[in-house]
Amino acid sequence: RGRDRRRLTSRARADVIARLGQERARHDLSTGLLDQLITLELLAEEDVVLAERRATLRLQREALLAAVERELPWRVERPAGGLSTWADLGAPLSSALAAIAPQHGVVVVPGTIFGVDGAFENRLRLPFAIDVERLERGVLALASAWRVLDQGARAGSSAENAVLV
Repeated sequence: RGRDRRRLTSRARADVIARLGQERARHDLSTGLLDQLITLELLAEEDVVLAERRATLRLQREALLAAVERELPWRVERPAGGLSTWADLGAPLSSALAAIAPQHGVVVVPGTIFGVDGAFENRLRLPFAIDVERLERGVLALASAWRVLDQGARAGSSAENAVLV
């Protein structure tokens, strides 16, 4: 006997595989039945759910703004809408802050992620769609990281030196 050659075969005809692939793509683009049923129930109570959610978000937004004003020298404006606001750091230190923030217990994304060619290096996006306690802990952690950067910037002659802190 010669070598044992095994032929790989499909488990179905090519037309059946193509039809199943199309069906799969159609289902992958939609939400699951349970999600749709829950959404239907929520839509029946839309006014109540929306009012509660808006009230919660207002509290979270105000807690974030108050904590930043109390703990940091940044300028932050009250957003007209959305789930986040922007802080003007007053210096191009967004990437440096994002780099050291995890060492202080918080993860943030540098403003440059939201721009091109280094835009927004002096800005930081601050989401407020989490509970107030976590927001306040996050701001305290950012303040701790900011103090390290601020000391490094004062010790060095430029923002680049602060990145090395």
